[in-house]
Amino acid sequence: MVIVMLALALSALAVAGYGSMPHAPISILADDAFTTENGVIAGKGTADSPYVIAGWTIEARTGVGIRIEATSAHVLIRDCKIAGDRRRGIGVLVAGTAPIRVAESDFIDLRTGVFVYRNPRASVDANRFTNCHRGVEASESDGVVVRGNTFVDPREHGAFLWRCHEAVVECNVASNGQNGVYLDSCHRAQLARNHAEGSQRGMFLWDCFDCTVIGNEFRGCDLALALVHTSERNVVFHNLFIGNVRAATCDEANNDWDNGYPSGGNYWGDGTAVDVRCGPSQEEPGSDGIADSARIIPFAGVDRYPLIAPPPADAP
Repeated sequence: MVIVMLALALSALAVAGYGSMPHAPISILADDAFTTENGVIAGKGTADSPYVIAGWTIEARTGVGIRIEATSAHVLIRDCKIAGDRRRGIGVLVAGTAPIRVAESDFIDLRTGVFVYRNPRASVDANRFTNCHRGVEASESDGVVVRGNTFVDPREHGAFLWRCHEAVVECNVASNGQNGVYLDSCHRAQLARNHAEGSQRGMFLWDCFDCTVIGNEFRGCDLALALVHTSERNVVFHNLFIGNVRAATCDEANNDWDNGYPSGGNYWGDGTAVDVRCGPSQEEPGSDGIADSARIIPFAGVDRYPLIAPPPADAP
């Protein structure tokens, strides 16, 4: 009992901001494994009171820092620091459990920071991923939320989702690396207010349907946004494209690159747009904040109402 109380006290100090405590890698494969020895510092495992694993520094090396599989408990992992070995190892792996949240943690030098496998409604938010091969990877996990994370120098993907329908990917920041956000075979996803800078590809949708791409900002990317390989019925508007080598590409015609008039399309930031006419057909005299000519997106897209200036952050 004394050892248990001491562990809880040290954990509380760590979470309160007194510094993370070292912990061995954690593996929880059954509901009865949510113990203090496995890093649990609070909670009952319910939706209102999830088990809390927090305040730990873990050296995953080439293995897994925190593994949780085949459980029914709700879990919150927060304020942890997990490091790999030269982009090897996995920070957090969750599979086949109740909804799990991973928040406000640091992931460094891992192959994958957080890996979500067949775990619907998992949430990964407000984390920092540095020098990871992949920051967040989610597979066959509907309703997954990836929000407010920072991806620094991801070698392959900041966030990679495969067959994750109704996903929410918003307010993330990705700098450098190969892909900021990459979705493969994901339908009805919401991608909003993300920022990609210096990436080879800022955002890449492959075989994705009925997604919304709204209010994202792409700066200095080789290719900012791609909708390819049968990606259709997606809606793309109020995004900012600034200083990219290629702003966008699209190989299917059945996508909307604007929100109609007068809401408008996207801001392309190349200084070529002219605004001396107005109206749905841009045939009436007077400016309206919409470019007079449509923007052609190679190879099969058209933004009918390009914006003259960046839209307000809360524009509909």
